[in-house]
Amino acid sequence: MQKLAKNVPGMLYEFLLRPDGSMAFPYISPGCRQIYELEPEVIQENATGIVYL
Repeated sequence: MQKLAKNVPGMLYEFLLRPDGSMAFPYISPGCRQIYELEPEVIQENATGIVYL
């Protein structure tokens, strides 16, 4: 999966919307650096930062 994600233009991600309304990205590929100029770990720590962009 990681090899695929590194070679796909854009980014791959898994989005999770919990019953309480909170959001998370359990997986987000390195392609997020080109799109959001953020490291995957930063987005995983605070999903709301990019959901509302």
